Amino acid sequence: MVPGGANSFATVVTCPGVFRGDGSVPEQKIALTQLCNSDPSARLKFVFRNRTDGREFNSFETSLEQLQAGNTTLNGTANSTLVIDNLQVKTRPNFLDYLRSGW
Repeated sequence: MVPGGANSFATVVTCPGVFRGDGSVPEQKIALTQLCNSDPSARLKFVFRNRTDGREFNSFETSLEQLQAGNTTLNGTANSTLVIDNLQVKTRPNFLDYLRSGW
């Protein structure tokens, strides 16, 4: 969610493709600062749009906190379900931590 925006979201990743029925999306690697400004309770919104006219036909809202707690099946509009498979959150040291480790 965009800071200060009552119900606004920033686009972080766009996955082009054609999804019919049981479609899947390729693996995505996204930095937490980019995804949710390092705030696990920030709202995340997954949106499926018609690529020709941009019309939104399905959306799902959650947070990283909820996903990590195991709530990976999301109910959306149009009587649909989105399942997040194989969610992994990995911690990488920043540059200063890397230098402090003595490498």
